[in-house]
Amino acid sequence: MPRRHGASFCLLAVATGIAASANAQSNVPAEIPGWIDRERLAAGEVVYQSAPEDGGGVTIELVVRIDAEWQAIWKVVTACEISPEYVPHVISCSAIDPESIGEPAVSDGSVAFYEQIVKPAFFLPKFEHVFRLEYFPPERIEVSHISGPLDRMEGRWRLIPAADGSMVVIQKLTVKPNFPVPRFFVRNTLERDMPPVLAEIRRRAEASD
Repeated sequence: MPRRHGASFCLLAVATGIAASANAQSNVPAEIPGWIDRERLAAGEVVYQSAPEDGGGVTIELVVRIDAEWQAIWKVVTACEISPEYVPHVISCSAIDPESIGEPAVSDGSVAFYEQIVKPAFFLPKFEHVFRLEYFPPERIEVSHISGPLDRMEGRWRLIPAADGSMVVIQKLTVKPNFPVPRFFVRNTLERDMPPVLAEIRRRAEASD
């Protein structure tokens, strides 16, 4: 009899686990890209894929589910000044006056320009690059390259609300250096460094929400 009780408990635990997983997956928005493993996303993983681009670039797309309001996530993602605290290879990031680089000023705060100093690897020199963020709250942030030793650096953040009040955050980034570095190095670096960055953004957003 005790063994039957134990077996019943195990079956109940398995059924409960399956139901919990199904409920979590049902909270993943339907409009997320089809390549994403919804079960892994619902379980809390940072899911990603990467691919080579023509001309030597690499694109990586990462997705994470964050249990926080969009405002909390937005605050972390747009705080470039604190990015050296958790983004590998970034030494500093500071806002700059767009007119100082020949760009028009935008008075409504929908566009911002930043200068970032990066040390990509011990065998490569540090470099400065300038990029532009364009804000479309609460749905997305567009990232584009302005100047520096990159042929291409562009991307997008998307925030998609889930049924349970959480948010699914998607980051897509394409990078192509204009200095000699193997593409596999760029791809491996992105795949190694970017998932922990998304996990840290989740931690900070959930802690502040």
